[in-house]
Amino acid sequence: MLRMTIDGNRLIREHSFFEEFSEKFGFPPEFCRDRESWVDCMSYLDDAEMGMSSVHCKPGGAVILEIVNASLLKHRSPTQYLTLLECAATVNYRRMESGDPPLLILSFTV
Repeated sequence: MLRMTIDGNRLIREHSFFEEFSEKFGFPPEFCRDRESWVDCMSYLDDAEMGMSSVHCKPGGAVILEIVNASLLKHRSPTQYLTLLECAATVNYRRMESGDPPLLILSFTV
């Protein structure tokens, strides 16, 4: 399993949320910095041929998103906190609907 650490302090604003993930995961230049694009890019972390990121796990594997300072994110920016939860759930739901295993595992304390 691949583990990626994300600082919740860097996700407080909508723009910084998408920038942080784009930088950490190496999203392509055409990444639109919105929820739909985030879900698209994160849905293919186990498929390097799709070119949606520069970070990959094994096909059928999973990525642990370890969110440090998650309690600060939750209290300072509940909208971005919910964006993270909803988008990660959407990635996993999309994958399961197509018969693939879930891809994202969230790990944090609030």
